[in-house]
Amino acid sequence: MLGNLLGGFIVVLVGTNLIGEIADGVAYAQTNDGKVAVVNLSAVSPTASTVLGLTTIFFALGIMSAGVSLAVGGLRNAGLV
Repeated sequence: MLGNLLGGFIVVLVGTNLIGEIADGVAYAQTNDGKVAVVNLSAVSPTASTVLGLTTIFFALGIMSAGVSLAVGGLRNAGLV
């Protein structure tokens, strides 16, 4: 039980620390075309840019669901749920 709760806490802690880096990477991928000297010229289509923008939200939802499932599993093993 304690291992699952601790594991869920670590997953949430590491995931929340990585959200900023992922958001920066997504923004960089949306606005740069891969050339060093040219900035703010996107080589990504508007549709692909919209889907790429959802990456941070899906990462946050994945971290949240992983943490919740580990916590619920730990409580279920303890007989509390």
